[in-house]
Amino acid sequence: MRPVWPSAVRPPQHLVLNCSAIWVWMICPVSTRCPIRSTAAPATSVTDNDLTERGLAALKAGDAATFGALMTQSHATERDNYEITVPETDAIAAAALANGALGARQTGGGWGGAIVALAPDEQAESCAEALTKKFPNAKLLALS
Repeated sequence: MRPVWPSAVRPPQHLVLNCSAIWVWMICPVSTRCPIRSTAAPATSVTDNDLTERGLAALKAGDAATFGALMTQSHATERDNYEITVPETDAIAAAALANGALGARQTGGGWGGAIVALAPDEQAESCAEALTKKFPNAKLLALS
């Protein structure tokens, strides 16, 4: 069965990056961070739009390294400007990068939860294994 797409939305294109996505989820304690305290949020939307546009260009060009770097910059924006990451997801993202991922970021609504990392196919399994070993309470959701 083919998905039905609204007329204003084009279906996603299949892009080749020769990389795997690693999804890791961890239950994190409720954070005391609050986005209302962030005064940088309005200006940050300009940065987010730029990262998104550059990310799309990198995907279309098949440039996994640039796309990964943009993922990491996006995580830094979530952490530093929106203040919606937690130490656990910051640590998992950093560990993914230290174990061969090209990029990593928290995903979802913020304040903990899941990270997604982009790793070259030949390093994806070892990166995922390193993450589950270093963070035994984290769950590897997918390696695709």
